[in-house]
Amino acid sequence: MISGLIVLAVCGGALFLTKPRKASRKRIPEDTRQNSQKELIVSRNKAEQEASRDFNISTAALITAMISKSIPGLLPVSLPLLFYTSFPVFKGAVQSFVEKKKIGNDAIVSSTILICFALKEYTTVALGAWFYFLGNKIIVKVKDQSKERYVKIFKQQSSKVWALKDGVEIQMPLDELDVGDVIVVGPGENIPVDGIIINGQAQLTQQALIGESWPAEKSKGDFVFASTAVLTGRIVIRIQKTEKEVLIAKIDQILNSTEDFKTRLDLKGNEWADWGALPIMSLSGLTWLLMGPTASVVVLSSHFGNRIRIISTLGSLNHLNLSSDSGILIKDGRILETLPMIDTILFDKTGTLTEEQPKITQINAYGSYREDDILLYAATAESQFSHPIAKAVLQEAENRRLTLKEVKDSNYRFGYGITVNIDNKIIKVGSLRHMQETGISVPQDMEVVIERAHSKGHSIILVSIDNEILGIIEFKQSVRPQARQMLQGLRARGIQHIYIVSGDQEQPTKAIAESLSIDRYFYEILPEDKAAIVEQLQKEGRNVCFVGDEINDSLAMKKANISISLKGASSVVNDISHVVLMDEDLARICDLFDISIRSQLHLVGNLVIVMLPTAIIISGAYLFGMGIQTAVLVKNIGMVGGIANTMRPLKELKPSSLENNEYD
Repeated sequence: MISGLIVLAVCGGALFLTKPRKASRKRIPEDTRQNSQKELIVSRNKAEQEASRDFNISTAALITAMISKSIPGLLPVSLPLLFYTSFPVFKGAVQSFVEKKKIGNDAIVSSTILICFALKEYTTVALGAWFYFLGNKIIVKVKDQSKERYVKIFKQQSSKVWALKDGVEIQMPLDELDVGDVIVVGPGENIPVDGIIINGQAQLTQQALIGESWPAEKSKGDFVFASTAVLTGRIVIRIQKTEKEVLIAKIDQILNSTEDFKTRLDLKGNEWADWGALPIMSLSGLTWLLMGPTASVVVLSSHFGNRIRIISTLGSLNHLNLSSDSGILIKDGRILETLPMIDTILFDKTGTLTEEQPKITQINAYGSYREDDILLYAATAESQFSHPIAKAVLQEAENRRLTLKEVKDSNYRFGYGITVNIDNKIIKVGSLRHMQETGISVPQDMEVVIERAHSKGHSIILVSIDNEILGIIEFKQSVRPQARQMLQGLRARGIQHIYIVSGDQEQPTKAIAESLSIDRYFYEILPEDKAAIVEQLQKEGRNVCFVGDEINDSLAMKKANISISLKGASSVVNDISHVVLMDEDLARICDLFDISIRSQLHLVGNLVIVMLPTAIIISGAYLFGMGIQTAVLVKNIGMVGGIANTMRPLKELKPSSLENNEYD
């Protein structure tokens, strides 16, 4: 009687709570999609508390159910606890049937619980629930540890910004600023936090957010987002969300997408679980007719759906932990599955395969201008930028102790160069393409200098003053020490095509490609053309990985199957990329492929461990008269074995990697 009432109550409650309701589908404004830091921390604590509460209740249910066998008076205490622990499964089964018209894993578990209630096998119900909530608690714990690691890694990327204090611009660490503080962002700089423009106007690239290269006009009163960059103009921004708030939002997005993601093997396992639901239920019904209800429940309990759910999630999270411990920040668990399918890697030349900052080898000055004059104009124009050429120019100006001038107006064009007003002179600094595009001709004697520089594999930028070229600056780029070994490692791992793409001239690009035995090189490529190359390779059936470091790589990185950047790259690029190499060691790319392969092999092993108990239990029911509790123990011993196997990669983590946690 009591068992029947419980069954009716559970089914009725589950059906009521899963009854379809009309829901309004209002579009959530972009600026409200990210939760605040406070909300995210509350959410995190709530998840921990719920997991602990459910596990504690299931533990109490198990203990009281076991004791009630000897002390029947405890049964009224045990039954409400069993009701609570059974309810989520019944709700899932009814919801699946009502919304998807599908009978799957939850239906099998629900049927098992119903029969166990009917047979008064309360301990069996409690034992199954205990293992179920134990798995949930482990997932929450591992996810929390992953978050702690990611916080520590992301904090290494904190940068400096220009803050406006009492009318004076002061460079200070971004993580020291709070909501309401004011920062100044100029051309070529990234907007590091969400905020409102209180002064100025600018053209922004929003590639990191929407993937479009067309600039957006923003002015006073407009809201701007982190991960956008100023192309032209200068804006003063009042901070609405601190770096830490944006950081926590990014981390939660990474971990949520990883936890929810299912690899093809996971999906195949779930397909098997759902596909096997009806055959298992049919076999259970036949077993009831042949051998009675006890053997029928044993057959039902052999199903492996819950084990797959728990173990696949833990596997993804643990391999993310392993990669982060190796200095590899993976921002989406799907990368671990996609990597083995990559057959083409496209490297941006400058700053990735070459040293981040080239060296100036020669400054050619013309007319009445000296080398220092040309360098000063170039350094002043490039002073707001952080790309490798700009850094080299500014470093040389600092070495020569030159004092930069004031810039009145500026206009930057991706892949071309910058135009500024200095001392009422129009200064253009950029590529030969930039000069030609603006109608400035190159004198014949300068063409000879340019050809000579190119023949030596040097890169150049031109400096024009009032529409006359009066300076040529030559740069030499050095290949990163680990580049050759890394490329050999990629070949050994089955990468068939390795290419270089660059906005630089042909000769410097060709020189680097030949020195590294690169298959093919693309030169004088504009940002949108880089994306077009990726798209064309994909149309040819290639799976493309793009490795870059500058904002002009962002469109190509958005198109690629996988994108990789190095720590120290443009913050926009690091936001877009799927993977960041935190120690800037290119050899980590090979480690990344190794971790991916191991994760897939590990998952195959887990699926075997998960499915083996199913065969043992069904055989035991027919051959040895296996009891219900024994079957539940065998099934969950298999789950524990799968969890133990899934947790094995954590043995490779450094003991100190979770110490000194800063997440508070």
